[in-house]
Amino acid sequence: GSVLGALRATWTAPPPDEAAVLLEALGALAAQALARVAADEQRDRALAEVEDARARLGVLSEVGRVLAAATSSSGEGTGTALGGTAAADAEVLETAAVDRSVGELARLVVPALADWCLVLLVDEHGRWREGGAAHRDPARSGEVAALGRATVRGRGVGAALSDPVRARRPLVVERMTEEVLRAALPDAATAAAFRALEPHGTVVLPLGVRGRTVGSMLLVTTGERGPHTAAEVETATEVARRAGAALDAAALFRAQKRLAEGLQRSMLTPPPRLERLEVAVRYEPSARRAEVGGDWYDVLVQPTGSPVVVIGDVMGHDVEAAAAMGQLRSLLRGIAYTTDEPPDAVLTRTDAAMAGLGLTTTATALVGRLDDLGPRGWRLVWSNAGHPPPVVLRADGRAEVPATTHDLLLGVRPTTQRNPVSTLLSPGDVLVLCTDGLLERRDQGLDVGQARLLEALSALPADVRGSAQRLCDVVLEACAPGPREDDVALVAVRVL
Repeated sequence: GSVLGALRATWTAPPPDEAAVLLEALGALAAQALARVAADEQRDRALAEVEDARARLGVLSEVGRVLAAATSSSGEGTGTALGGTAAADAEVLETAAVDRSVGELARLVVPALADWCLVLLVDEHGRWREGGAAHRDPARSGEVAALGRATVRGRGVGAALSDPVRARRPLVVERMTEEVLRAALPDAATAAAFRALEPHGTVVLPLGVRGRTVGSMLLVTTGERGPHTAAEVETATEVARRAGAALDAAALFRAQKRLAEGLQRSMLTPPPRLERLEVAVRYEPSARRAEVGGDWYDVLVQPTGSPVVVIGDVMGHDVEAAAAMGQLRSLLRGIAYTTDEPPDAVLTRTDAAMAGLGLTTTATALVGRLDDLGPRGWRLVWSNAGHPPPVVLRADGRAEVPATTHDLLLGVRPTTQRNPVSTLLSPGDVLVLCTDGLLERRDQGLDVGQARLLEALSALPADVRGSAQRLCDVVLEACAPGPREDDVALVAVRVL
């Protein structure tokens, strides 16, 4: 029922009688052939559109995977010890992990959505920095990266590129004319570098979420390809939306993690210097959470001159647990100092004070006091409220658990009577106290973790046994290599 064209024949003499029939048949055959060609072309276009749609969906799927990695890698395997430069090193590692994901994002959208791509990021201080760069010709990716470096150094990004980022809306330029190029990049050198990459169509996409810009993505096609299609712009906008959300989540995670770790470290003071004793402490937060933990340690000296070592773990992994930990640590610390009593009495008084002050939490804790015996060494007297037992590494390399007695946790029954236990620490011996994060994992119970700790300590060479600081580092790596599933507090006291 549709007209595809016309067939005309002319005779110089009267046509034969069958000419009209033949021409009608010929016209019908031609129409069928043309319709078939048109149908084939339509089918090919439909198949091409399906392939393009599949490719764009594939890009979105891969983008989701890459950005999920960017979010989860923030803080992955970057636990920080108390003090030193570990926190700064961890932040460098986290930034590098995000940059790797952003670089992979740039490579994913090329050539599916553009011939080259440049991603710029905004740091927590509002400064632009390089993110990722890619070109369909890998040999030219360096040119795109150089353009990004020139741009973030402030060499003249004009309103044509900065306005859409500030307005948080995409900008589509179907053809990058000289006029538009000069408005986008007033700096002649930067404009020349941009021009050398043969731009034709350009899309500027802000990366942001919740009213905050975290970066921008520039997608450029060259002359051979022409401007972006509507489908490419739609897909690119979705990529930018997902990227903005993921990068914002990663930044928020890092900020929360830094805040949590800073709060935790502020409550864990460095140990005092003690005569004839070397003390080393470590606090390693979980690498999988931006939460404050309930693990703590403490080292203080009672008025009589006896050092007291405390390690504990408040139940829970949230802000409430951290607040309870701070209260309980201060409470126990004050009782241990002002009463000058042995560990069992300190725990008994702490239990009663918790009940009287309405501190509704439960916690494991181990309190140990060191009594000076002169040249013989020190007598360690301790009391244990449901905490992993102390371990002693003897001067000859033997690691042992002096006793495994456990009383009830703190906060369960205020009238619980605590029991003291004692052992002798000779010169060269090392007392090791830890929380269960060093011993227990999803695939490893406390008993297995305790055996592993004893094995690791027994295998230490003499030079490591002779340094409490080095001992802590080696034990952490051997028993709780990153990424750590739980917070770890560790104390080592070596008798000099």
